[in-house]
Amino acid sequence: MNAEENPRARVSWALLCGLIIMLNALNYALQSGRCTDYIPESEATSTCSMEPALGWPGSVLLAIVSTVVIGYCINRMLRPSR
Repeated sequence: MNAEENPRARVSWALLCGLIIMLNALNYALQSGRCTDYIPESEATSTCSMEPALGWPGSVLLAIVSTVVIGYCINRMLRPSR
């Protein structure tokens, strides 16, 4: 049974694509931060840094896996039209 016979399958693949896009957007939108405060006597500067929720290595891995999965989802949605 292909997606033309079952339109719910095409909708399911589209919802999966939307879920993956939302997961990536949340990863980059929700930032985690870290601040290092020094006492004034040390004359060092206090610093703060922000990064995505999963950190940069996790975000790169998420982006690579998401690209592959979204490509597969699009392939499955468009397969019957070939």
